[in-house]
Amino acid sequence: MKKIIIGFLLVVFFVSCTEEPKNETVTALATPLPPYTLQIKAIESKKTDSTGVVLLETTLWNNTKDTLRYLTMSCSWEDIYCFSNPNVFIPPTECTKNAPTIISVLPETNAKTIFNAYLAGTSQNSQEKVKLGIKLIKVPAEPDSSGKRESIHNLENVKNILWSNEIEL
Repeated sequence: MKKIIIGFLLVVFFVSCTEEPKNETVTALATPLPPYTLQIKAIESKKTDSTGVVLLETTLWNNTKDTLRYLTMSCSWEDIYCFSNPNVFIPPTECTKNAPTIISVLPETNAKTIFNAYLAGTSQNSQEKVKLGIKLIKVPAEPDSSGKRESIHNLENVKNILWSNEIEL
């Protein structure tokens, strides 16, 4: 009888000490996305002995809950872009009219642009590493014309440059 009571007490003790599984949700710590990201990829490349032409696709991601509105020009759109490598450039566009233009990227979407970039002083076998920068001049939903004009004139001095991933051309 003593053995039965001791056995019963041991079973009750072990059962009461075991922890029942809890339904806990484990959340991973996600790295927050930056507000805007720029990605580039080379679609096509043609190199000669001293120059090259690369067809680039850029994707500007708006990772925010607000519409991104930024300033560019209708003709000299290439002025908002810069490259980390001085051997890569976009030739200027010739046109008769050049006006400020506002580009809008809706929340949590992207805008793609495709254009040719040129490589100077390269050989057919050389690989150039490059990042693309975009000079983001954000425009409020209701811009005043004087602020818009001021931003256009200071395009060369823009400090807010968003850099892309690095690729080899």
